[in-house]
Amino acid sequence: AGGFGVDFSLATDDFKSGIDLVSHKILSHGVTSFCPTLVTSPPSVYHQATGAHLEGPFISKEKKGAHPERCLRTFEEGAFQDLLATYGSLDCVRIVTLAPEMKRSSEVIQE
Repeated sequence: AGGFGVDFSLATDDFKSGIDLVSHKILSHGVTSFCPTLVTSPPSVYHQATGAHLEGPFISKEKKGAHPERCLRTFEEGAFQDLLATYGSLDCVRIVTLAPEMKRSSEVIQE
């Protein structure tokens, strides 16, 4: 996901500049705010997010769409801790997409 030549799901040193570029470019289309979406990616990508919709990696293999299966994960005993270990701080996370039917998802949602 991204726009204007920027892919939000790539781990790059200039992640923030990519967000800034898209933020400025969308203004000419009348868009004043947006929530970047990151598809299932390695943890290094999630740790760079400044405020985003994190899509995966806790999604169903049967309904993964374009998400790379090798990056998909399930929740273990410390379900919410698995989420934190994957994403890092949740301070800037606005939306998390996960499979509600996945074991321990309800614990994570409640937390």
